[in-house]
Amino acid sequence: MAQLTSSALSPRYRVLLAGVFSQLLCIGIARFAYTPLLAPGGSHGPAAGR
Repeated sequence: MAQLTSSALSPRYRVLLAGVFSQLLCIGIARFAYTPLLAPGGSHGPAAGR
């Protein structure tokens, strides 16, 4: 099996992978950054449906 090195990927795929990983990183950070802005309990809290 051939080893995957940085020179084995074309520049187009390296840019594509960099974009995908940067989006995943931003989404992961945003999950925790915006959590304090949500209403306490949200729609899934103990008082939901009352």
